[in-house]
Amino acid sequence: MSDALDGPTATRHELVRPALFTGLIALLWLLPGLLGHDPWRPEALSIGLVSHIVQSGDWVVPAIAGVPESDAFPLYHVTAAIIGRALDAITPLHDAARLASGLYMALAFVFVALATRELLGERDAWLAPLALMGCIGLVAPAHGLSPDSAQVAAFALALYGLALAPRRALGGGIALGCGVGAGFLSNGLLAPLAFALSVAVLPLVSPSWRSRRLFVALVCAAIVLVPWLAVWPALLHAASPEAFAAWWEQTGTARFTAPLRHVPVTLAYFLGVLPWFAFPALPLAIWAVWARRREAQTRPAFALCIVLAVSTLALLALDAGARQRDALPLLVPLAVLAVAGMHALRRSPANAFWWFSILFGSIMVLMGWFEWSALELGFPAARQRHWIRQQPAYVPDVEAITLFLALVITAIWVGVIKLAGNRRERPLMAWSGGVAVVWALALAMFLDYADLEKSYRPVAEAVATAARGAPCVGARDLAQSQQVLISYLSGLALRAERDGTGCDLLLVQGQRNAIHTPDAGWQPLWEGSRSGERRELFRLYRRQP
Repeated sequence: MSDALDGPTATRHELVRPALFTGLIALLWLLPGLLGHDPWRPEALSIGLVSHIVQSGDWVVPAIAGVPESDAFPLYHVTAAIIGRALDAITPLHDAARLASGLYMALAFVFVALATRELLGERDAWLAPLALMGCIGLVAPAHGLSPDSAQVAAFALALYGLALAPRRALGGGIALGCGVGAGFLSNGLLAPLAFALSVAVLPLVSPSWRSRRLFVALVCAAIVLVPWLAVWPALLHAASPEAFAAWWEQTGTARFTAPLRHVPVTLAYFLGVLPWFAFPALPLAIWAVWARRREAQTRPAFALCIVLAVSTLALLALDAGARQRDALPLLVPLAVLAVAGMHALRRSPANAFWWFSILFGSIMVLMGWFEWSALELGFPAARQRHWIRQQPAYVPDVEAITLFLALVITAIWVGVIKLAGNRRERPLMAWSGGVAVVWALALAMFLDYADLEKSYRPVAEAVATAARGAPCVGARDLAQSQQVLISYLSGLALRAERDGTGCDLLLVQGQRNAIHTPDAGWQPLWEGSRSGERRELFRLYRRQP
């Protein structure tokens, strides 16, 4: 079922160059940020779960240091653990595990392109991945050690299955069932509920979604989905009834049962976040619906993407603990609609979007070179002093490989502008290419500096040296993320306990002007913090004999 946009059908030869352009921009967008830095605080939960799987071989009960995590799901972390084991001799576990995010985002780009081919025609399939990777809110979460990327890929696969279902019931049903199942094993009930609500509403709003073949596809999807929904929870219950009960309470019933009084607040939160988070897919999607409003109800692509986006947003509004990254699945249907919106743009707004994209990319590239020159070359000197004040431990150093990569990335930006030429899609090509270039350039130039700021390795190594192989270290007032990262980077077994810890060492975290001091039975052994940290302070104590 295809809503091919107006225009001549493209030949295979005409599709090769746009597809290559999308592939190259996707590589530039995907690879930077996956390797070369320690796990940061947003990645703490995932690296703890992955490390547990690698060390114990137990993937059924998600746990950190032997303590079950009630809101964790296995798909992403098992994938990351498999990659980590496979690359154990080549790269650290956290770097190898982070490649799982790159893998799932690559799958998301492929599936959203396939869904667009089914819904809008083959000529426009290459544009949807560009619209998706151009979304500002996707860039950072997609490169972190987090199951968010797996959920985005799952939504894209399920959308492709539902788009394919009216034409190929069996294939569409299998893809839909696997996509929804993968979404469940990535992050819980959002995907099953969103697609269940969508397939219930679609026949009511669009006659295009009332067919016997679609019904057969849904039956097939339900059959395929059952193992995804049943096997892991059954194994979890068999392995640990207590962990299963905590998981069910946390993710099975609690997430989408918030009191109705929270709904307006949560909905307003997402409506306030989405304009920048989903830019430029959201405004292009809105324009597509408005420009074709008289026929949107009868167009399968429009009906499917609108219903899925609204269903997902409605479910997110029921989530009392909503976060920005929970809106990532919304970007999948919006990216497909954005393709139609790109074609519906009139000449004046299209030119404005083009020049805005060019200015954004060019200004950010120039700013990157200016700040790199200040940091590494000392020109201007005042700006370098500002950088060094923030990170006194950083030593400026011009590395040949960094300079070479930065020059290549800058040349790619010039090439993007040239390749876009006079194509109708050039605004989206320039925007997404600019986002990829700016992201890659920033990481090529400033990753070492950022890692020095965000990594807990200096603290972990100092604690490990002071602990001298102690069998365990008590941890007081440490957030879970800090405890996990210090334990992972130091190799020490940290246990969250109070002063009565069974360990002979106690690590305390607090503010420099307000940190807990144990009683006289503990002797200070070490004190320190991360480089450039002005408030956070750690102290290590030893129990006196």
